Amino acid sequence: MSGFTVALQWLYSGSTVALQWLYSGSTVGLQRTKDEEMMNKRRRKGEGKLKLR
Repeated sequence: MSGFTVALQWLYSGSTVALQWLYSGSTVGLQRTKDEEMMNKRRRKGEGKLKLR
């Protein structure tokens, strides 16, 4: 019985670590896409200014 509870604890702790890793990875990915959008908007503004000259 004790081996079974240890296995459950291991599965539970492993899944929470995996969830945290997935969550942190997804938030980093979202932040990166937001940063890329900002960079693209700035580039478009810069290109527009260059064309006006």
